[in-house]
Amino acid sequence: MNILIFDDNITGHHLEYLHHIYQIACSSNNHFFFLINKDFEKEKEKCKWDKTSNVTFVYLTDSEQKQCEKGNLLLAAYYKSIIIRSYTKVLHIDKVFLITFILCMPFLPWLLNRDVGISGILYRIYLYESQNFKKRLINRIRFSFIVKSHNIERVFVLNDNQAVKELNQSYSTDIFNYLPDPIPSIDKTVLHNIRAEYSIPQEHKLFLHFGGMTDRKGTLEILDAISLMTCEELTNKTFVFAGRVYKSIREVFYEKVRKVSSKVRIIVIDGFCSYELINNLCYSCDCLLMPYKQVCQSSGVLGYAAFFNKPVIGPSEGLIGHIIQNDNLGETISQITPELLKRAICKEMPCVNISYTETHSLYSFINTIAKCWNI
Repeated sequence: MNILIFDDNITGHHLEYLHHIYQIACSSNNHFFFLINKDFEKEKEKCKWDKTSNVTFVYLTDSEQKQCEKGNLLLAAYYKSIIIRSYTKVLHIDKVFLITFILCMPFLPWLLNRDVGISGILYRIYLYESQNFKKRLINRIRFSFIVKSHNIERVFVLNDNQAVKELNQSYSTDIFNYLPDPIPSIDKTVLHNIRAEYSIPQEHKLFLHFGGMTDRKGTLEILDAISLMTCEELTNKTFVFAGRVYKSIREVFYEKVRKVSSKVRIIVIDGFCSYELINNLCYSCDCLLMPYKQVCQSSGVLGYAAFFNKPVIGPSEGLIGHIIQNDNLGETISQITPELLKRAICKEMPCVNISYTETHSLYSFINTIAKCWNI
């Protein structure tokens, strides 16, 4: 059987998930074609790729990549589907797996032969979004089409068992399957405390906010919360922002950092952070800050929190809030405001329930996806 894995993005979790599926391929008799962004060549060194003869990497051409990045999501979905169709014919593909399922809908099932099976991962769950009648109707039509498409075999809903039950019941189907977001696979023996490297006193409570810095991540609200704190409240606290500060907030971000840096220690690591650095920062910190405004999908930060036994501060709403509260991973706030965030930061953090690590292992993730190819 020939299986095509498609992803035009290799940033963040995309590279990790490609690597996880590569591990499935290594133990399979099927042939896997990874149709991916050519930037993979620069990024692949971040993971170890064991040699195998049944995997072929196929890189999107520059023109194909540009088509995938069209500003209009619907147009981009059409072009991605056209590109996938052309490769399924040339490579004689039996199954297609989409790292981001929804970004090829609704066109891909129409454009592929009915005997080519389609599966993929669904991240954003519309059930958690506030919707007007028009948006609710669009989602209803979109998902009705998905379940009625003959070649869509499985849709893996990331980290949300409840949504799986609701979607299957609502659309009278069984194609929606639960997929645990795997905790990171980290060698604990190589971890070390980075406080000395960044001149962070050992007695300080270290708050870490990592990943791409954007408005939807609540990055600016963290800085506003710090500005509301008294010098006494900021005593023995250090804040680390690790990740690329996006252009959309860059100017405001650095202005806010400048204003508060006179009364508290703030460390900004602006740019790509290696897995090694992130692991050591998580190992060294006391609390992970994730006051995300977009709450309808899970976050890998939760896996880091469970693995390192560090509490998070995040929203109480949506899927993220449900996971934090259900799995006892930290403190939640009802609204992402500087005032409520300040109160949470100044509170004593609860202990983390590490049972999340048992139910979200890499083995569970790999085994769940492998079943769709009978591996």
